[in-house]
Amino acid sequence: MERTATTLSDVPVAHYLTSHSPPRKRGIKPMLRDMAETIRARDRQVLQAIESPRTLDELADLGLFLGKPADPLKRYHERVMLEKHLARLLERDFAHARQDGRYQKLA
Repeated sequence: MERTATTLSDVPVAHYLTSHSPPRKRGIKPMLRDMAETIRARDRQVLQAIESPRTLDELADLGLFLGKPADPLKRYHERVMLEKHLARLLERDFAHARQDGRYQKLA
């Protein structure tokens, strides 16, 4: 998603349409750049949180993205976002999954 937002920010477009927000005619490039930066910032948050090894549940309990989960749906959403960020970090060799089920930042 981060790569897509960055790529799209360089494409000259007159309208930006999505299924979940109103059409945009202005500020499209900055919005896409901000979206990519938000994803990178969340990656940094996760990396900071896994300087000490943590499980997915422990990370979800921190509420890095949505705040402390107050209900099961919010906690589920937090877990899904964490899974995506952890997958990016594992793929890029910034973190690893330990045998004990915890994730840890690579040095």
